[in-house]
Amino acid sequence: MKDANLLEPIYKAAISMRDEIALKYGIDDGTGTVNIPPECVETASKELQDLSECSTEVDLTLIPLAAISDLSLPLDLIYGLYPIIDENGEA
Repeated sequence: MKDANLLEPIYKAAISMRDEIALKYGIDDGTGTVNIPPECVETASKELQDLSECSTEVDLTLIPLAAISDLSLPLDLIYGLYPIIDENGEA
């Protein structure tokens, strides 16, 4: 849970910036949906692309391989976890 607390402010900031870009170029229809007119899509897309290319470094707690070795996890989940698995760590 500690690592989730590290990521939450970063996630919230990214969502806020995304919403600011949408409101800068779009029109809120009053239901919470923002429609970006065709003439603004390219510019808005460029700003959203720039936002998606931002990176932030965080120190995550590694998961000891022994802690998950007995679990039946789908292969795609294991691949997703691989960057934070400590192959030499013990549970």
